[in-house]
Amino acid sequence: NARSRCDHLIVGVTTDELALEAKGASPVIPLRDRMEIVQSMRYVDDVVPQSTMDKLEAQRTLNFDVLFVGENMQGPEWENWETELAATGARVVFLPSTYDESGQLLERTVDDLRDGL
Repeated sequence: NARSRCDHLIVGVTTDELALEAKGASPVIPLRDRMEIVQSMRYVDDVVPQSTMDKLEAQRTLNFDVLFVGENMQGPEWENWETELAATGARVVFLPSTYDESGQLLERTVDDLRDGL
């Protein structure tokens, strides 16, 4: 969906350290492997590690015009990012969420596996 709305799609993949900080658990699949999986998608032009949740820092580094986010993330925090990014000339576009029951099932399975390790 994002690719159809831009000329060049850069995808940020959350680093293991940021995932641990944000969710309290390290990803099961290491960063390098996750980045390779995302890079293999035909719609993706570039993949970068996301080491911070600071969207202004990302905008300064990548100089993007549009930041695509799942609509499930909408809320006060993202309203602030929208305002701050607008001041740089960038905008936030919320896309329909693709996280459904299958995503929840995968998350529960990973949690079960992690608990068993």
